Amino acid sequence: YRKDLSPLNLDQVQAIVDRVLRVEKTRLALSFLVQMGPHDAAIVFSTHPETLHSICKHMGGRARVIDGATGSAERIAHVQDFERGDIDVLLLSTGAGACGLNCQRANYVFLMDPRENPTDDTQAVGRAWRMGQTQTVTVYRFAAEDTVDVRVLRRGAVKTGMAHSITHTCLLYTSDAAD
Repeated sequence: YRKDLSPLNLDQVQAIVDRVLRVEKTRLALSFLVQMGPHDAAIVFSTHPETLHSICKHMGGRARVIDGATGSAERIAHVQDFERGDIDVLLLSTGAGACGLNCQRANYVFLMDPRENPTDDTQAVGRAWRMGQTQTVTVYRFAAEDTVDVRVLRRGAVKTGMAHSITHTCLLYTSDAAD
């Protein structure tokens, strides 16, 4: 509710749209998470800590958050709780969960917001898809049609394609040079 009835500028409108989309994405993720089976486990990544804490609140004792404010001992304890099956959902800020975590128990990964750098999403999925993983891992990427999310995903696909092209070219050049 706004007391000031002056016209909104484009940035204000975008901020409102972004907030509404985050709320809707959170609702959608929660609708799936609360229906998970007894052997299912999920990792949820978001760049917005408030999204993670909102999901955690709704999941009760079944979830833990690891974000920039989580100390290293608490972080280790949360991951151990997850791997033992004491909790079903591990909620990670994309930055805090990007390295050093192995969560092979997860069979679902939720990417709540696409990142400008597609390798960030790849690393996030890699928390669950590790050596030793014995089950199928399903990845859900949340993006609302006709929004910045879709543009970010498209740019990411182009960047990934370019990276693969360059890597492939370098590998061909290296293998040719070795002959």
